[in-house]
Amino acid sequence: MDKNRLDKLLTSYFLKPFSEKKESYIGVEVELPVVKLNRSSANEKILQKLMLSLISKFSFQPVKQDREGNIISILDAETKDMIAFEYSIHMLEFSLGKGKSLKDLAQRFYTYIEHVQNFLMAHNHILTGFGVHPHANKIDLAPLNHIYYNMLHHYMLLTNSTKSYYTPDFFAIINAVQTHIDCKPEEIPELITFFSKLDWINAILFSNSLWLMEEGISKDDCFCYRDLIYRESTIGSQPNDLGAYNRPLTNLDEVLNEISEISMWRIKKEDYYVFFNPVSIKNFFDGSYVTGYQIDNDFNLKKHSFLPEGEQIKYFKSFKNIAFTHCGTLELRGTCQQPISKTFSPIAFAIGCMVNRGPISQRLQEFNPKSSNSDLRDAAIFKNIQAIAPSKILSDLLTDIIDLSYKGLKKRGYGEEIYIDDLFERAKQISCPAKENLAFLSSQGTVSELIIKHSELPN
Repeated sequence: MDKNRLDKLLTSYFLKPFSEKKESYIGVEVELPVVKLNRSSANEKILQKLMLSLISKFSFQPVKQDREGNIISILDAETKDMIAFEYSIHMLEFSLGKGKSLKDLAQRFYTYIEHVQNFLMAHNHILTGFGVHPHANKIDLAPLNHIYYNMLHHYMLLTNSTKSYYTPDFFAIINAVQTHIDCKPEEIPELITFFSKLDWINAILFSNSLWLMEEGISKDDCFCYRDLIYRESTIGSQPNDLGAYNRPLTNLDEVLNEISEISMWRIKKEDYYVFFNPVSIKNFFDGSYVTGYQIDNDFNLKKHSFLPEGEQIKYFKSFKNIAFTHCGTLELRGTCQQPISKTFSPIAFAIGCMVNRGPISQRLQEFNPKSSNSDLRDAAIFKNIQAIAPSKILSDLLTDIIDLSYKGLKKRGYGEEIYIDDLFERAKQISCPAKENLAFLSSQGTVSELIIKHSELPN
């Protein structure tokens, strides 16, 4: 496929959906670890009863089941809210249908959470808020008995890693909060550039992915093991497939060029998937055959070669921190899951920053770090941010950006600024949940206590 045809394909699939929207909404996805309080694997029968209780209590209906008939996901047809196990029974995802106000989304979310927590705690289970499951090395990481998750498991086996924290079933243990935003097509270059420059700020404020090895002890060399796990995986084998964008984008042609460098890695044909080593979109559609592995509904695996077709672009799935989705949104997906009471803090921060992105961009320009966006994020997660700037200068920068985000939220008029009130203290201390967790564990606190603490609802 020549460049003109490829650009037309990418424009139709990635950019056109943005231009068809009449109004702007926000969408939210929240991934939460399911924890059994005795530090063993969760009880699948109890979790199935949980799904049935949600169907009985609310307006949910089953939409996906595994090969044994167990419910994987449920959907409210009116709100489009979905609750689903993702990859494993040890992660429950809440995908909230689009809304204008974060307060409306939060009200629905915490209504569901209150019901779920009451049910689970009666059965010695709980949902909690961490970017990496606090019992990651104690639970069964097996994927759900479903073709898609089995395919994902085999895809991750294409790359070997010897790192002690890595497992090909890592999707069972990593949890994020993801924000979907609508925008006009002409705003896309600016927003991708803006959120990429903000990526390291997010890491400073919201990292929450310690590797908790055993009761009271943590690997304390990194605040965001989610990043490291992704890098060790098959996804991380291609440098353009992870993280933020390092080059500023000024027009839609540059956006299309960047997209063309991101990888394809799976397609679906009839009743089976085909997965293959990641290959950039531009090379995927260069007219050559692609060889990978076919997996069917019985999980039979065999080699398979095929000639890519343009319509297969619909199977594109990005893992970059600022990603395009099939529904015509920009997805901000690089943020660790927070303690449950603070779930909407990074979401509100992002929305407020987007509203006030002009002054925030100017403030970041004044700070003028010499490093790339990726290097700055590494400095943040590896606790080396003081190498970028003295603490006072960094704290002032964080405070100014939070204040501008706060004013952006005030401008929206929905009262959403309440979700970032606590960030001012965090800026003063240059802190994040992971840093606070380490301090708690260092003062004789336990992982079990942290799990309960991070499961609490807001007052």
